[in-house]
Amino acid sequence: MIPEPTGQAAPFYSPELLSARHSTAPGRAAFSLSRRETRPSEELLHPLPCVGGFGGPGIGGEKRYGVRFSGRGGRPSVSGACLFAATAWLLQPFLSPQGLLEGVRPWDREGTRPGEEIVGPDGSPMVWVPAGEFNMGWERGCYDEKPVHRVRITKGFWLGKVAVTNAQYRRYCLETGAKFPEGSAQGDDHPVVDLSWDDAVAYCRHYGLSLPTEAQWEYAARGPDGCIYPWGNEWDPTKCCWEGNKGPGGETYPVGSFPQGASWCGALDMAGNSWDWCQDWYSPTYYASAPRADPPGPSTGHCRVLRGGSWHFVVPRHLRSSYRHFCGPTARDSYVYGFRCARTF
Repeated sequence: MIPEPTGQAAPFYSPELLSARHSTAPGRAAFSLSRRETRPSEELLHPLPCVGGFGGPGIGGEKRYGVRFSGRGGRPSVSGACLFAATAWLLQPFLSPQGLLEGVRPWDREGTRPGEEIVGPDGSPMVWVPAGEFNMGWERGCYDEKPVHRVRITKGFWLGKVAVTNAQYRRYCLETGAKFPEGSAQGDDHPVVDLSWDDAVAYCRHYGLSLPTEAQWEYAARGPDGCIYPWGNEWDPTKCCWEGNKGPGGETYPVGSFPQGASWCGALDMAGNSWDWCQDWYSPTYYASAPRADPPGPSTGHCRVLRGGSWHFVVPRHLRSSYRHFCGPTARDSYVYGFRCARTF
């Protein structure tokens, strides 16, 4: 059974009373408007989240449209102005300046600078990670973090700025009939947890995305300089959610709660809060034979890689960006296992 929404506003969506959403999954096109506590003949101005030239939350502004409600018994009917705005919002990926030039949706084109931000097909923000090189692993790390080796990421990619939230995963469940994880009981804007690798992959595929490879994840967290933590080389207990700095419910924080802990490309929560599943099979000896360009991970295995640590970790060394964890692809953990999406070219 899918839990009822908590009433909290999901992050990166307007918390105003009118909400607008669209689905851009392959083969799908849907749009919905909802309004709570509507009064007859009520008029309001509402910001619809958009990309590029239209502006929007987290992107650089907002375009405001007039919306008039005139209904009976508190049931609204939407005016032509709202329908026009809704249509514009639905089509905005194609109408942005870049989209007009290239004829593609934002996530189907390459970015232009590190940290460039778009709204992905599932409605969550994504940041651009350009191609580059870095030293993967850590000479003072665990045995499976060695040997340190130079890795070249030859293709830039979009990466979820934050982990997928409860609100986003709940909407995916409504669209597909998937089961919402019982162990993910915190607010809408917290990371969804209690998910297996199989669950995460199914979500990504539904929206035409994928999980990041282990090398992509570490590169996005550490950058060309190979920082020990996403924010730099010195441990700072105030820049992430961990055992010594738990969220308000004693577990996770809402996603994006630590902007001061951002990585070089603008990715948030790359240390702590919840683990991120990666695409790769896990092998403790893989680094010794891994290709230097775009390592895909072992071809087979028994466990999949997780990165980033969680709120449940006591030792800061386990929150380093090179630290590796692993678990079977069907395993779930109600405390810690979540994910973020990627789009590689």
